[in-house]
Amino acid sequence: MENEVMRRTLAQARYISYDALKKNNIPCNRRGNSYYGCGTSQKANPYSRGCSVITHCARFTD
Repeated sequence: MENEVMRRTLAQARYISYDALKKNNIPCNRRGNSYYGCGTSQKANPYSRGCSVITHCARFTD
């Protein structure tokens, strides 16, 4: 009977979870961080303003 329950449970899942793939690893405990970049504390896409003549940050030396 126990084997039948396990078979039904396994048949319902259509994917392998990250927990199953990383059984011996501790997942990242910080909310919002990726599993792959848990050690870094930088923003994913930091804003950087471009430099052009109209923003008066370009330097031209003639």
